[in-house]
Amino acid sequence: MKYFRIHEHPEHGLEAVKDGFSWPALFFGIFWMLYKQLWYPLMYLLAAGAGLLLLEGVLVATIVPFYYHDLVFMIFGAISLAIAIWVGTQANQWYAGKLRFIGYKEVSQQISGSPELAISQYQAAKS
Repeated sequence: MKYFRIHEHPEHGLEAVKDGFSWPALFFGIFWMLYKQLWYPLMYLLAAGAGLLLLEGVLVATIVPFYYHDLVFMIFGAISLAIAIWVGTQANQWYAGKLRFIGYKEVSQQISGSPELAISQYQAAKS
């Protein structure tokens, strides 16, 4: 069972956001952020990714082309994995923050198996 926070908007209805880790955000990162329209975290993530890619290219092309080439790729792979894990831990909080920003109010907390079931449980308890 998962813990969901139910957000309600007067015009747009209900939205359930799971507390905790987001596996889709871990695996699909940028695409998940585009789908959820999380523009500010996406811009920071893209800037960080571009900076890492540029730094990696400079290191591989100039400083360590013959001796530590594989080590550089391993280090930047580990950094990329750490960033992906961080995105997975923060993604649902970012999405809940976006909902609050556009006018949603948190109205309930539900323990449920899916977002749809959490919303239906809230609606059943409300009526």
